[in-house]
Amino acid sequence: MNLEQKIIEIVEHQWSKVSTDDLPVDLGEILYQNYSDKIEIDFPSPKTENSWRLKSKGCIGFIALSSSFALRLSPKIKVDKLFQMLEYVYGFEIQVEDKLELIYCDAIESFYERLACLLSCQILERVKKGLYRAYIEQVEDLSVIRGHINARSFLRNPWNLKISCSYQKYTGNIVDNKILAWALHLIKQSGLCDQSRLSILKAYKALCEVVELSPCSSEACINRTYNRLNDDYRRLHALCRFFIDSSSASLKQGEYAMVSFLVDMDRLFEMFVASWLKKNLPEKYDLREQDELYIAPDMKPSRIDIVIYDEEGKEYCVLDTKYKTKFERDDLYQIDSYASRKNCNEAILVYPVLPDNCPKALFPNQNIQVRILVFSLDSDLEEAGKQFRSALFKS
Repeated sequence: MNLEQKIIEIVEHQWSKVSTDDLPVDLGEILYQNYSDKIEIDFPSPKTENSWRLKSKGCIGFIALSSSFALRLSPKIKVDKLFQMLEYVYGFEIQVEDKLELIYCDAIESFYERLACLLSCQILERVKKGLYRAYIEQVEDLSVIRGHINARSFLRNPWNLKISCSYQKYTGNIVDNKILAWALHLIKQSGLCDQSRLSILKAYKALCEVVELSPCSSEACINRTYNRLNDDYRRLHALCRFFIDSSSASLKQGEYAMVSFLVDMDRLFEMFVASWLKKNLPEKYDLREQDELYIAPDMKPSRIDIVIYDEEGKEYCVLDTKYKTKFERDDLYQIDSYASRKNCNEAILVYPVLPDNCPKALFPNQNIQVRILVFSLDSDLEEAGKQFRSALFKS
C-alpha cells in the first residue's frame, strides 16, 4: 500500500459525502464503471451539494483506484469479530503466538496483510520441508519409449519419428500447489502488503520454480483429498480460498494491474450462521445450505439460505439470513413462500440485530409461524450462537 495514497473511508450501509477535490471525476467514473454493483454512487450535482455520495452495499475491503487514491470499506462490526466469522466459514484455525495481535487490527487492509503474511510464512515453512508431490498422467511425443505407447496415435502418424507415450510423472506441478501460487499472485497484485512484500515474493518465487501459474477458483480449494503427507495443506487451502474469494476485478494502472480486496458481508453472514449451526446442531437434525426449490419446470430453482430437517428427513424449518438493520415486508412474504412450498410450519428470518421497525405480529399465513431471531455479532459469538440455537429450537 502506497503511504502517500489518499484513503477515503466509508462504512457499510452508511452514506458518506466525498468532495470532488478528494475524488476527481475521472476516478469517480472508474469507480462507477467497475464497482457500481458493490457501491451505491450519487454523482456530484446541486442535489448532493456538488459532492459525491457513496454507500457500500454490504461489502467491506479495499479498492485502489490509482496509485494516489483508494477507498477503505470498513465493516460495522469489529475486525476481531470478522476474523472469528472467517475462521468458521473457511475453516482455518490460526494457531500462532501472535493471534491476538493478528485479529485486533483497526484498518481492514492491515487485517488483510497480516493474514497474507501468515499464509506466505506457512508456505515458506512447507517449501523448506519440501512441497507435496504426486504422480500425474503425462502424454508426450518422445524419441525413446517411456511408459505406454499410444497405439492409435502411432497408427495414425506412422511417419512421425517421435512416439506418443503416456507415463506417470512425479511432480510438484499439481493443483495442491497451484492453488497456493494463485492465491499469492492475487495478494501480490493487490498492493496491500508493503510490510510483508518480501516474505510474499519469496514464497511466490519458491512456488513458481515448481509450479506453472494458472487461475484457480475457490471451488478448487473445497473437498480436496488429504493424507498424512499433505494434511497441513488443509489449512493453507482454507486461507487461499479466502483470498481467492475476496479478490475482485483488477484495474490497469500503467504496467500494473491492482486487485481489489472485497468481502460480501451479506454472504459471509449467511455462511457464518450456517457454519455455526452445522457445528452446533442437535444430533437429530440435519442442515442443508442453498437448498434448491423448484417453482416451475422451465424456471431456474430458487435457493433457500438454510433448511433444517428432522431425524425423519422432514423439513423442520427454513431460515433466511438478512445482514441489515431494517425490516422489509417483502422478506416476510419471501420466507413464507419458501416455507409453504417446502410444506414446513416454521419460517425464520435471521438478523445480526433486531430491526427497529420490526412489526409485533408476523402472520402472513395462518398455517406457518414466521419468527424473527437474532444472531448477534456485537457480543461473544459463541454465547450469541447458543442463545440463537435455544430460541431456534425453543429449548
